[in-house]
Order: sequence, then structure tokens, then C-alpha cells
Amino acid sequence: MEASRSWWRRGGSGAGRAGVPPARRALLLLLPATFFQGYDDLVLGLSLPLIAAEFGLTPAQAGLAVSAIQVGSFGLLALLPLADRVGRRPVLLWTIVGYTVATAATATSRGVAELVAYQFVARACLGTEYALATIAVVELVPAERRGRALGLLASMSALGMAGAGGAFLAVATLGGSWRVLYAVGAVPLAAVAGARRRLPETAPPRGPGRPASVGSAGSARVPGPRNLARVASLRRLAPTLAMRRFARALRSAGVGPRPVVAAAALSFLFAVYPTALTTFATLLVVREWGIRPSDLDPAHVALWIGGVSGFLVAGRLADRFGRRPTSVAFLLGAAAAGLLAFRAVGATDRALGLAAVIFGLTGTTPLVSALTTEPFPPEVRGRVGAVTRTAGLLGASVAPGLTGALAGATGSVGRALSLVALSYALAVPAALALPEPGPEPSDPPERPDRILRADPPE
Repeated sequence: MEASRSWWRRGGSGAGRAGVPPARRALLLLLPATFFQGYDDLVLGLSLPLIAAEFGLTPAQAGLAVSAIQVGSFGLLALLPLADRVGRRPVLLWTIVGYTVATAATATSRGVAELVAYQFVARACLGTEYALATIAVVELVPAERRGRALGLLASMSALGMAGAGGAFLAVATLGGSWRVLYAVGAVPLAAVAGARRRLPETAPPRGPGRPASVGSAGSARVPGPRNLARVASLRRLAPTLAMRRFARALRSAGVGPRPVVAAAALSFLFAVYPTALTTFATLLVVREWGIRPSDLDPAHVALWIGGVSGFLVAGRLADRFGRRPTSVAFLLGAAAAGLLAFRAVGATDRALGLAAVIFGLTGTTPLVSALTTEPFPPEVRGRVGAVTRTAGLLGASVAPGLTGALAGATGSVGRALSLVALSYALAVPAALALPEPGPEPSDPPERPDRILRADPPE
């Protein structure tokens, strides 16, 4: 226990040559990389007005470009399995290098096609890097200190977003180019170069009974033409076989398809609204509302910062009144706030409306996470989480293109965002289709027929 309490300070048996424990060495590398993950994740939306002005993009064209970039996030579905085959360390390091190089290359883009290509690669590496950073912390840090380590990791990502906002304000105030915002993405390369050999491997070793992976030394047999044909056939059938295994796992856990579909729908709709807002907010404020960074009222900025308290308020209300009723209230409130805020005319009305939108969006985040996780048994929670994560990525990919198309049809980014805000109202039936999680994980739900099928009689 003493060793676990001092995992950050003491080396122990797993310490390196300098007496530094593996958890600390990993965090020293992962924290700067995660900072830039948050930075790169937000800087695209902030710099979109400058990019659109330089390349002559309409809101609809800008939305399609961002949607194409967001599709790159699905690259993690191909990159993450490699970490189980070749190890966490090499995949993590190469994704850090990949997104850093792609981000720096974005600053040299000569057209929108090059920008989309570079950022497509960056998004694939960003999603994989953040997921692997979380896995590395879980596998390295003792359970009694893991929450703090994960919180530190997440806070660095949020700090990176704040850094992106500060950098954009500086560039906009000084009249600089959006390319400067991406050029600083080369900074993490120095950290990776120095720590490449010192990052510990966290993947469990392959057992003696497991076959060697492709390219490993040993007595691995090279398949002949017939075996190659069988391998190709099995690869084509892999998605179907994976779905069947998933369905069997759900049945064995007593989970029906309805809650999985509802959780996926809720995750999809939940991702549309905030992605559209972060993509087009700067375009709305700078181009349509005509507000320059130097014109911002400090009182309005304080209101928007106060809106972030939705995280805390929603959590307390959910514990007192339940997940579902609180989720419905926040979803409807966020939709109504968006419907009013993006059509407001006066500066004060717009500031109050945006504060209400921020409050609603931050409040729905923990509520949706709870509703799409807690009702499911632990043995299928990870696989259901993969489904909801994919659905959320789909929603985030659709959002920019949809908002841009609506802006072209309505002639206004504000009216487009107000219509996209209605996606949260559409999410209410999905939230109501999920059961109310019980107070304890071991307690059965109030309505077993809604998620758990009764066991057959002995």
C-alpha cells in the first residue's frame, strides 16, 4: 500500500535507471502530448473564418471540409487494434509524431484539399493518441491513484483548448495568419525525441500458447496460396463474425437490442450540436455578428465562464432527482437556449443566450455519459461503449456538413445553428428509452424488462 501511495515519487522495482517510476515517466511524456491534443482539437473551429476568407469558402463549403476532416477520427478503429499486437508504446509514439507532423504541415497548405488531407491524418492520430494515453495511465497507475492521474490527463486537454483560444485571440488581435496557430504544433516533437526510449511498455506480454504475430521471429509458418485465400475470406467475414460475437455477449448478459440502439442514437444526437457550435461559433461571432476580439465585454466573458458550472449542477441534480429526468430537462433546456441565442439581436441577449447554451451543453455531458454507460452490465460495458463511441464520431462527422448546408439554405449561420440545436430535442425519446440506473451497480433496475431479460427457469 505504501508503494502505491508514493507511485509518483518512488521508483520501486519498476523504476528506470534514474529511479523514476514508470507512471511518472509516462505522464511526463503524455501530459504535453495531451495538451496539444486539446489544442489541435479546437483550433480548427477557431481559425475557420480566417481559413474560409483565404481560400474563398462559403459556409456550406467550409462545413463540408470540416466534415471530411472529422471522418479522419474513425482512423482510431484501425490504429487501436495495432496496440494489442505490437504494443502500446510504438503505436502511441508514432501517433504523437504523426499528428505533430500533420499539424505542422497544415501550416503549409496551398489549398483546401491539402488542408483537409493533413488534418484528416491529424484527427486519426489524435483520437488514437488520447485513447492510448488513457489506456497507458490505467495500466501503469495504481487503482487508488488512477482517478487523479486520469483527471490530470483530461485537465491538460482542457488546458490545451484554453491555449488554443488564447493563441487565436493573439493572432486575431495582431492581424496574423491562421497558419501560425498550426506551426506551433511542431513543439511536441522535441519531447517525443527525448523520451522515445524511456516510455515504458504497458501491454501484457504474449503468453507462450499464443501464436506469433506477423513479422515476429521464430517458427511462424508462411501461409501458402490456399491458406492465403482462406485468410482473405475470413477477413471479409470478420465484421459479420464480430457482430455475432457481440450479439451473443449481449444475450449472455441478458441485454436486449433496444437499449443499445437507444444509447447509440443518444450518442449520435448528443455529438451533433456541440460539434456544430465549436466549428461555426467563430464564424458566427466574427463574420455574421461583426464582433472583434477587442470588442468583447469582460462581463460577457465572465458569464460564459460561469456557464461551465453546468458540469457540477447537472451532477448534483442527477443524484437527487435521477439521471433520466435531469437529462430530459438539460436536453430540452439546451435546445431552447440555442433556438433563442443564435437568433438574438442585442449584445446582452446574445451574451445571456450563449451562457445558457454553454450551461446546457456542459450539463448534458456527464448525464449522457451516465445514461449510456451505467444501465449496462460490466461484462458488456466496454463493447457497448465502442458502439456509442462510433455513433458519437458519426454525429461529429455529420455536424459541420449539415450546419453548412443549413447555412446556405437559410442564408445565416445563426439560423442554421438554431436548427441544429433541435437535435437535443430529438434526443429526448432516446434518453427516455434507456432505463434509470439504480443507486448501486449490483441492484437490479426498477423495470427489468426494459434492459434485462428474465433468466430461463432451471
